[in-house]
Parts: sequence; C-alpha cells; structure tokens
Amino acid sequence: MQHWTLLVLSLLNALLSAACFVGLILSISLTIANGGKNLISGCNATVLPSDTRSVIMSNECPFDTTRIYDTTLALWFPSMFLSAVEAALSIRCCVVAFILRGIGPCGETYIREKLQEEEAEKERLEDVSRPETHQLMEAQA
Repeated sequence: MQHWTLLVLSLLNALLSAACFVGLILSISLTIANGGKNLISGCNATVLPSDTRSVIMSNECPFDTTRIYDTTLALWFPSMFLSAVEAALSIRCCVVAFILRGIGPCGETYIREKLQEEEAEKERLEDVSRPETHQLMEAQA
C-alpha cells in the first residue's frame, strides 16, 4: 500500500511541477515579448509611459512600478528552475516506486536481489544458531 501511495503522490507532484514550469515559461516569454506592459495593466493607461522601467510618480497605480519588470523576472527565473528540479525529482521518485512494486525493467532484478539477500541472511542465522555438535555430526556424515 505504501508503494502505491508513493507512486500516486510522486506522479501527481511531477504533473503539478511540470504545469508550474510550463506556466512560468509562458509568463516569462509573454512578459519579455511585451516589454513588461502586462505587468502594469492594472494601472491607469493614460499616465503610463511606453517603457515599464521608467519611473512613474503617480497614485493611479496600486503598487510601486519602478522595479516591477526586473523584480518579476528575478523571481520567476529561479522559480522556473526550482520547479523543473522538483519535477525531475518527482519523476525519479515515481521510478523508484515502480521498481519497489516490481514494475518495469529494473523491478524484477531488484526484487530477486532482495529475495536472495534475505535467503542468504536466513541461512547465515541458521548456521549461527545451530550448536557445534550438530555441525560436527553433519561434517562427519
């Protein structure tokens, strides 16, 4: 049950992270293509300059527009990178869940290796737990 939970949650997180990554790429490309005019679209259009980097001294805008373009891009690029890393790690976690369930090319060998390790451990414990007299009797026979 735990492996299925890991599989479902990692797959869901990978999809959400990928959607976030695609959304950030789209936002960044639209912002750069429009020169940042979409960022200040909530302000009064009559007082806005054509360049979003110029200083606006007006009370028509609900926020400070002096550094909105640079700040937005400075925050979106690391967020895009981190969402890509998160998606990659979630996909890796999903692959591990497949392997633990025995699904896929690596799944069968992983389960066989674990079973062989458990069998070797049981044999080792049986050899240690037998008294020496039984071992001597088996060696003479």
